[in-house]
Amino acid sequence: MALSFPLRSFEPDPSAWAKRVETDPGTPGAALTLSGTVEVGEGDDQVQAFVGVRQVPEHQGCQWWGKVEFNPSRVADAGGYGLAPVRALRGAADRVAAAAARLVEAEDVDPGSWSLKRLDVARDFEDVDQAAVVIRALAPIHRPWARRNLVH
Repeated sequence: MALSFPLRSFEPDPSAWAKRVETDPGTPGAALTLSGTVEVGEGDDQVQAFVGVRQVPEHQGCQWWGKVEFNPSRVADAGGYGLAPVRALRGAADRVAAAAARLVEAEDVDPGSWSLKRLDVARDFEDVDQAAVVIRALAPIHRPWARRNLVH
């Protein structure tokens, strides 16, 4: 799951970020991207979530945007192997937003108001009759935004 949001502020200390990329420095289209990770959860139930910051050039100055990416299934059950039900997505997003607050401050702290940029959906075929046939039938479906067309 990936969510983006306008930023009020972010951690200015370069050591808080794993990666810094500056594109076209000194030009009107110059942009800065910072990325790192935060730990979500406690003890043995900790998982990592990606946090990014991007300077988006605009006509009148620039706008800073934040982004979080995480696996809701792991946030809901760090040591498990199952899939997160849809009802668990909001709770997972809230937990990730709280952890990401160590690096970024969103203009609106409610993840429900953030933009959903990516949501990967999976289906457990354990209780499906002839699962292999169904999965093979899914393989040729066109996925216009996918870099690779893989069915597992």
